[in-house]
Amino acid sequence: MIFWLLFTCTVGVLFYLHHAKIRRYPPGPLSLPIVGTVDTLINGGKAGILAEQKYYKYGPMMSFFVGSSTVFVIINDFQLAKDLFLRDEFSGRLKTWWHQNVRGNQGRNLGIINTDGTVWTEQRRFALKQLRDLGFGRKSLDSIMIEEVDVLIDQLDGLTSMDSTFNTPIINVLWQIVASKRFDPQEPRTKKLMGLLNMQFKHGLNRLAFFPLLGKILPYNAIDKSLFELKQMMRQLIHEHMHSIDLDNPRDFIDVYLKEIQSNPKPSHNFDIEQLIVICLDFFQAGAETTSTTLLWAVMLMALYPKVQQKCQKEIDEILGGSRLPTIDDMPKLVYVMATLMEIQRFSKVAPGSLPHMLIQDVQVMQYKFKKGTIFISNLTKFLNDPIIFPNPEEFIVERFLEDGKLKKYEEFVPFGIGKRICMGESLAKNELFIFFVRTLQRLNFKVAEGLKPNPQKYTAGITRIPDPYYVHISKRSEI
Repeated sequence: MIFWLLFTCTVGVLFYLHHAKIRRYPPGPLSLPIVGTVDTLINGGKAGILAEQKYYKYGPMMSFFVGSSTVFVIINDFQLAKDLFLRDEFSGRLKTWWHQNVRGNQGRNLGIINTDGTVWTEQRRFALKQLRDLGFGRKSLDSIMIEEVDVLIDQLDGLTSMDSTFNTPIINVLWQIVASKRFDPQEPRTKKLMGLLNMQFKHGLNRLAFFPLLGKILPYNAIDKSLFELKQMMRQLIHEHMHSIDLDNPRDFIDVYLKEIQSNPKPSHNFDIEQLIVICLDFFQAGAETTSTTLLWAVMLMALYPKVQQKCQKEIDEILGGSRLPTIDDMPKLVYVMATLMEIQRFSKVAPGSLPHMLIQDVQVMQYKFKKGTIFISNLTKFLNDPIIFPNPEEFIVERFLEDGKLKKYEEFVPFGIGKRICMGESLAKNELFIFFVRTLQRLNFKVAEGLKPNPQKYTAGITRIPDPYYVHISKRSEI
């Protein structure tokens, strides 16, 4: 009797304290003491939850709780997200034990994507400068992109399974700048690398990151183990690179980074091998996965909408003819193609939401006072699906991006994110999408295979929104 009385009182106190806490935040789905928001437990922490229209009723901001102390505020209003994410207070990154010891190393956040403050500014500035000097975003990359897409095109014919199809060629474009090498898709190491990367992106945020005691006690899960394997592979690739380095004549990004490490070996210096390892992983994340996934959506949608495919090919043939290779200078000439690419990005919503932004100081937004450490995510899915801006958002309509024969631009078209922490690989991604898309349509036709119609509603929404593997029939245009 006494036990049940104490138990009831304890539960009652927990509910009272939890209710008192959540009242200070924007409304959201059902949340319970200790475990947090029920829907995040069911969903597994995946960003696909942002696409659930049932949550939009909560207004411009809604709250999700992970455990008893971690608060996620989802921003559903575009203008509010734009204003907030331009402010320095909202530019922090998560500093959980997972980010500092699994993704990071020995209690440090590493890389560019998951750092903030001086480290982020320093690493991002260095990376962008060196990558630009090495050809990042320039016309000189055109030939590399053409070479990679042509290698892939030569392998595509007949009934084809589309699953991670573009991963290796897209990564090879960036890796030739980073390491002066390319991956052979037939090599076992390449297949393992691509499999590990794919596993990372098909899963959401590790919820145990917010339960440090459990995280330290329980064994690492498959996703964490895959991340350790990725880091070890990067470490091995970097060490292989070091055997042939000439610091007086750097060939690539790894060379110039190693040169920077050697120039200032102080322990307080933010340049070291562990930092380089995670930056290389960041390059795969920022410069490869979203682009290759968008191209998977592109092939599916071209097969499902043959009239759009034919219009794109007609414009490509008129501007390029049958043999001239596309360059990034052709972008303004291929208006319908560009509109199609924009609608593919809007329709697919490959990045469902921004990466988490953590408050670095207390702030007030509207009537709410948020403490330092509160986590904010902009709902990119909501912005790209806004029926006021994009009528009939669930339909694939290229013409929404056309007006009087020119591209129609929308402020709300933000597939690469918003604010100060916008994707650093945006320029490369745009160029790759254009060259790969134009070249494939210049040489190939995509058709729905009999009895195997792809379903755009079937996808995995982890960090990115990846279509389930599907089949299409591919034929060379010269054979038509």
